[in-house]
Amino acid sequence: MAQLKDSGRTDEFLNDAMQKVPEKTVRFEDILGESPAISHAKKIARKAAQSRATVLITGESGVGKEQFARAIHDMGITKKGNFISINCAAIPENLLESELFGYTEGAFTGARRNGKPGKLELAHNGTLFLDEIGDMPLFMQVKMLRVLQEKEVERIARDETRSCSFPPDCGDE
Repeated sequence: MAQLKDSGRTDEFLNDAMQKVPEKTVRFEDILGESPAISHAKKIARKAAQSRATVLITGESGVGKEQFARAIHDMGITKKGNFISINCAAIPENLLESELFGYTEGAFTGARRNGKPGKLELAHNGTLFLDEIGDMPLFMQVKMLRVLQEKEVERIARDETRSCSFPPDCGDE
């Protein structure tokens, strides 16, 4: 096995490696439950999967919001793109912006040599699942709204924007 040198390409290598291991496809039939409420939710989700619409999935913790989001992605028109899941409550506020938007070299002390793409860029032509989005700071919710409206993302410390296209699925209580 070849050793990796710290050339700024380690993340690129790891991202390539992770993408070569396919995750299990989630189908709507894999979501457990036969109640009228679950059946109705699956029916709506099947329709959402055939569009590029933004979807809001609500429910208490542990009810399967991410399963629905993954099924919408895997059975839908975005299945060839990445499925990027972010738990907004689990990322510290001071790291959230760089994780979502990415950054360029020299953006801050400790920034990687060639910068880093954010989760928004990685979700381009795929699906972005924002779990616990209600716990995201308000200033970040405003920035996310702008991304959704303009369909562009700008890395930290970069003046140019990049096009991004993904239907975000948001989960919250």
